[in-house]
Amino acid sequence: MQDGVYGEIVKWLAILVSTLMFVASDGLASNVWEERSVLLTLLVVFLGCSAYVLFAFLCSVLPLAVVSGLVNTGIVAGAILWGFMIKGQILDWHQKAVVACALLTVAVAGTRPLFVRATDGLTTSAVRQPADPGLGFPE
Repeated sequence: MQDGVYGEIVKWLAILVSTLMFVASDGLASNVWEERSVLLTLLVVFLGCSAYVLFAFLCSVLPLAVVSGLVNTGIVAGAILWGFMIKGQILDWHQKAVVACALLTVAVAGTRPLFVRATDGLTTSAVRQPADPGLGFPE
């Protein structure tokens, strides 16, 4: 992937796309038995497989702990939001708290913020990683 800020934005967008593909696949899969549609089943299979391929690619570019933490947290929050917005399910106060905590976790996950240079000596990760010339992710 590209170095610099552009590469960092592409990585974040790829994580977001992977998360949305997983959420869409899970959400649509809940309708497969109700609709009994072959086209819907094929769409779920395509989305799920494509999401895993993108996830595997991301894990080759970024640390597994970072990708897994961000994607899985997004899946949990996305599934709750899918149920609320698409299926019309009502959230209790503790479910709303979970969504808020999940979104907060994504915002402060163990990655360096965008636009922070590795040479600044700032790190938000609990694991000490070797210095690199990029924005904190090995290429």
